[in-house]
Order: sequence, then C-alpha cells, then structure tokens
Amino acid sequence: MRLPFAPRPYAGEALSSWVARLAAHNFVDAETFWAWLGEGPVDDLNPSTEVVHRLSEVSGVSHTDIKTLARPLHRMRRDHILNALPNTGLRGAACAACLVENEDAEEDHWLTGFAASIWTVTCPRHARHLLDLRGFDWQFDGAKLRLGQGQRLGGGGRLRATTPPSKLLTICGAAFRRVAIGRSPGSAWRIGNAADFLKCIDALAAPVCWRSGTGFASFARHFDEAGSRGCESFYISEPFSEGVLAALAGEHVRTRASVMAAIGHLLLKPDALTALAREQPLPFDLRANAFSNLVEFLNPAQRARLTQGSSGLPDCVREPLRAAIGEAHPIEFESQLFRAHERTISPQNLAERRNSDGVSSISLQ
Repeated sequence: MRLPFAPRPYAGEALSSWVARLAAHNFVDAETFWAWLGEGPVDDLNPSTEVVHRLSEVSGVSHTDIKTLARPLHRMRRDHILNALPNTGLRGAACAACLVENEDAEEDHWLTGFAASIWTVTCPRHARHLLDLRGFDWQFDGAKLRLGQGQRLGGGGRLRATTPPSKLLTICGAAFRRVAIGRSPGSAWRIGNAADFLKCIDALAAPVCWRSGTGFASFARHFDEAGSRGCESFYISEPFSEGVLAALAGEHVRTRASVMAAIGHLLLKPDALTALAREQPLPFDLRANAFSNLVEFLNPAQRARLTQGSSGLPDCVREPLRAAIGEAHPIEFESQLFRAHERTISPQNLAERRNSDGVSSISLQ
C-alpha cells in the first residue's frame, strides 16, 4: 500500500526526521504512524530489514536511500548518540539558520543525522551554535511541518538567530565529528587516529566534569560560552565516572559544548593551542602543559583516580597528564584551588565571565 503523500528524504536527513514528515503529511503523528506500520517507536539508530522494507513499500523510496538516512548513526558508538526526547522522537539539536532556509525554500523543517551525536553542538555550514530541542515538538499547519515551541515558529515569526561559536569549539566540533565515524581528527591534535582519540574522550569526559567538593566549579564549567547561565548544573561527584557519556546524552547542548571544548583544550597540540590563543581569549593562560590547568581543579583522590585511569592512553596524552599530576603542589587543596584560579584565569576573561550580579564564575555556585 502506497501512502497518499510521501515526501522524499533530504540528503543527510535523519531517519526519525523523515518519518515525522511522512506521518505529518498523512495527518497522523509519528507514534500513530509507526503503530499503523505494525512497529513500535521509530528505531532511527539501527532500523531492521523489515522496517526498511515496509517504509520503502509505503513511501516508494528505495531500500538503499532509506538505509542511507541512518548511516551516520550506524557508524557511531551508542553512547555517543543523544537520547530521543519523550513523546516527540526528536533527537539532537537544530540550527536556526538552517530552519529559516527551509522556510524560505517552502520546505518542511528537518534534522540531519549527525545532529544525533552528543558532540554536534554547532552548525558547520553556518558556524552558529545549535538550538537545544527540549521544549520543541513537531507541528503541522496543513502544508508544512515545523519545529515549534508552544506555538508554531515558522511563517508568522522567525527563529531567533544563535551566536557564532568560538574557534576552539569549531575546531573541536570538526574533529569530534570525524572520529565519531572512524576518521582521523587532523594534524592539530596530539592523537592521530580515531580509536585512540575516542579512548581519550572516554578517559577525560568525567574528570573535566568533576567538582572537588560543594561550592567549586568543574573544569568544563569555564568553557561555557553562555557565561554564568550555562552548564553549572552538570557535574560528576567522585568516584562516579562510568556512564558519563550516557549522562551527557540527556544534557543541554550548551553543557555538551562546554565538555567538548574542555576536552579539546587538553588534546590540542601545544603549538595549535598557542596559535588559537592568538585568535581568541581562552579560559586559562597558556602553560607548557595544558593538563596542569585541569589538575588544579582536582583533589588528591581525584588525581589518583585520573592517574589510574590514564594507564591505557597513548603516550602523547598519558605522559603530560601524569607529569602535571606529579608536579602539582601537595598543599591544602582548597587554598591551592583558589590560587590556581587567580593564576590561570586572565583578567580579560574574568571580566567577560561576570554575571549580572557581578559574581565571577569561579565563585561558589
């Protein structure tokens, strides 16, 4: 049975996005559509042969084209893929500029497959931060499908443009996208292959989110490009660290961006980080060993845990990391932490990171 109207998928579109459009143009929601097909909720991560066959049968789209929609997700690790939002099937984040272009071309709103990665936080085409999709849902006006928040945002009003990301975040985004599908991150990084890069992400994702205790910010918190309104709510208490990527899969896009930038700051080669610092302010003054900045945010137990967790990392990361831990001054931790803030946060960045109350982001949360 062929559907009365079956829009073709766009190049690079996510399977869940296309299914939402198929459903909307036949005046049902995605959940009802999948029930009609005899399937449960859309499996956009790894659709079965039966699902692909049924979708091809009702849409007229070839099996090959349907499988292509899920191809980016096939090549990503499951813990690098975002959770779908409840009751909507939405997964990922959206570029406001892309959605406005859809409207100008009189197209449906649609989402790319790569938007489902926890490390997709900027639009590579428009060089803009992405919109977090919590609070949004699919809304059909009888002609076009739109992402709406309370009321339809297309047609009667424009989506508000987001700001450009820092160059650090742009560089990180490109590298993290490449390694997610098995490609080399590029020549600017300490690690040259995807497998070792992913190991380093696994090892550092929790430590950059650790807080040494109540009232202290995490290392990643200082990479929040939204200032004091960003990711302060996400942190990991020692000794918990396993499952940090799964936890990030349900977090705001701004939080994920901060964690990614913090990891990227550590994994960039020193000369690449120096060149970057000439183009944009960084949260910390440059040091010969960038890992020293991270270590000063960790208490002795956390440093010991990080030392233990670094055993399987490549030498180009393990050696500077352990050197930074070994060189850390063994004085009372909380006093050291505040002196570290004073030493590593530049006056320019400190001024930029004051919130509306005049309280610096290094103060108590």
